[in-house]
Amino acid sequence: MVKKIKEKGEKKRKIIRDHAKNELVIHGVNSLSLRKISADLGISHGNLHYYFKTKDHLLLDIFNEEINKLNKSISNCSDESLSVEENAKLLANTILSDSTEPSMLLWLVLVGESISSPKLKKVIKDENSLYEGVLSNQIRVINSRISDKKSIYISKIIRCLIDGYCIELIYTDVKLIKSKKFYSELKHHIIKLVCDL
Repeated sequence: MVKKIKEKGEKKRKIIRDHAKNELVIHGVNSLSLRKISADLGISHGNLHYYFKTKDHLLLDIFNEEINKLNKSISNCSDESLSVEENAKLLANTILSDSTEPSMLLWLVLVGESISSPKLKKVIKDENSLYEGVLSNQIRVINSRISDKKSIYISKIIRCLIDGYCIELIYTDVKLIKSKKFYSELKHHIIKLVCDL
């Protein structure tokens, strides 16, 4: 019985999160309203507050979910039977593939809105730190010659490259030859960083 209630609650949280994600992408953070979400979903405002006490709680839940997806894909992209270079290629492919996911648009919305919001700046800082930590650990799994300090430095560089690449994807047609060449060069540089060449 308790398990059913918990599953039902998680299902409702997911419905609310998914609707809020769509609203964020279309209208941005400032237009996100718990009252509008409750009206759109046909649930009472009080019921919505049961799941998310404030807009900030909802935002944090959304971005934690998204960063956890990215971190999980990074953590699972090495194979002991492969060489350092092959694992670095696998990591680069995973990172670049993740950057084309629709969830990255949510990240860019948050970054843009954070310019005028100290709370959102903190969320970005925390999420970046988490991402860089997971990436740093994976770099050390792939290439044990890299020190902890250097892997953190490399993960920060890769995160900055990926953030820039995500911005590039907003206005670039990825099917163009020059876009494919840029992708290939970016992948090559990420591999070199992880291999410590």
